[in-house]
Amino acid sequence: SLHYNLENIHSYAFSECTSLRHVYFPSSVKNLNHAAFQHCTNLYSIDLKSSPLTIGYSVFDGCSNLNEVEVYEGTSIYTWGFPKKTIVKTLKK
Repeated sequence: SLHYNLENIHSYAFSECTSLRHVYFPSSVKNLNHAAFQHCTNLYSIDLKSSPLTIGYSVFDGCSNLNEVEVYEGTSIYTWGFPKKTIVKTLKK
């Protein structure tokens, strides 16, 4: 889990952190910046359902075990935000 009042995850903050398996994002998080979790190859689960947010370029690119995610409607996802095989489901608020 990330700190409850964290608003931004900076570029490359957790990039290539192969020990990450699950990440819960508190509702305070509004921005996931460029490649923040890029190539976290063992990341299989993320909880983004707490709020709409902005997912920058290549944030989860290379996370080969991330098969499906749910995001709230209103979430902005930039190019290569997720691996091509990842199914992104949109939830209504």
